Amino acid sequence: MLPWQVSPSLLVLFNALTGEVEKSSNLLRFVGGCVRDYLLKKPWYDVDLATPLSPEEVITRLQKEKIPYITPGISHGTVTAIIEGHAYQITTLRCDVRSDGRRAIVSFTEDWRQDAYRRDFTINALFMDWTGTLYDFVDGEEDLSQGRIRFVGNPEERIQEDFLRILRLFRMFSFYGREPLEKETLDAVRKYAPQIKKLSTERIHAEFLRLLESPSPLSSLTLMSTCGVLKEISESLVIPSFFETLLKLEAQIQEPNPLLRVAALLLQTSKNLNFQALKSFLIRKNEIHYVLSILSYKKFLISQDPLIFSKKLLSLMKLPLYRDVMILKTALFFQDKSTLFILKKILQKAEDENERLVFPIKGKDLLSLGIKSGPDLGKLLKKTQEFWMENECSLTKEECIAYVLKEICEKEH
Repeated sequence: MLPWQVSPSLLVLFNALTGEVEKSSNLLRFVGGCVRDYLLKKPWYDVDLATPLSPEEVITRLQKEKIPYITPGISHGTVTAIIEGHAYQITTLRCDVRSDGRRAIVSFTEDWRQDAYRRDFTINALFMDWTGTLYDFVDGEEDLSQGRIRFVGNPEERIQEDFLRILRLFRMFSFYGREPLEKETLDAVRKYAPQIKKLSTERIHAEFLRLLESPSPLSSLTLMSTCGVLKEISESLVIPSFFETLLKLEAQIQEPNPLLRVAALLLQTSKNLNFQALKSFLIRKNEIHYVLSILSYKKFLISQDPLIFSKKLLSLMKLPLYRDVMILKTALFFQDKSTLFILKKILQKAEDENERLVFPIKGKDLLSLGIKSGPDLGKLLKKTQEFWMENECSLTKEECIAYVLKEICEKEH
């Protein structure tokens, strides 16, 4: 049985829109990423559907069956049905009439082939019906099997329709590419790379971080650099010589962390990095702060200090940040397999120690000693924490309080 045939919510949707699921082929088909991933025998999550029905007709049929829906993409013919907590995008077959490189004006059609021709890449232009019959108008199945990432039709025309397709090209290549990209494609990328600046930060952010989620993004990043794409995202992004080592180390330790990889790409820049500088391609404050947190340890990262466990360092940060900082430092000074062994031991030690590494006193403890609230209290608390860290974070609450009392006495006399 095909995976969607055991989904009650998809069965409800197909019956609602087509009347009879087994005869739904000409009215509703799976399209894009879910078909691609099914053919690659990968898990598929985001289900996109295509139909010759107009958006209005889709809405009418959903309403008839009392299926909830939302319409944020209605201008492009997309209606999103909500069934049992699942969101299914149903898009009317269309062709792009006009585009400015960011937004397209579309015209609806009933021609499946015409819809396939307006899509970005051949591997994303595949349709499949409920019974598993594949509809391939652009040789996408062959390209997928060969790891060939190819635009549908003329690369220049496809890129001019939406400049984001430049970044999407490299994302697709990082996940699915095995054959080299065609010269015609790379020439078009070089020509239109400066147009990336016209895209919103939100769109750049989404594509770039998804690219960096790939297990092996180095080939894509290298091509982006040589084609002038990387500098259009940010001139501070530089591929370091240790990046491949970083990817291999990370694969041994954790799932790909795109923010760690961003930090690595920024580590060797000569430019001043601050919150504002990173806003050109990162949009979430927590992401920017995380990358800046990693980079705040640059002095430690590039130092020749031996790779050892440090309670003091761990006490300064949460475990995920500590892990990323140590992976990055190891990549910078990697020698052989023994280095990986040392890193794993350090990270295991960090996990074991993490819960115990909590500074044992708080501001309220100082208040209970009669110290007035204010800047002096904050300074004393910070000084006590530094003393605690200098002692390998091993002092008890009582020992920290004794240090506070000693400091107060010395200040008064």
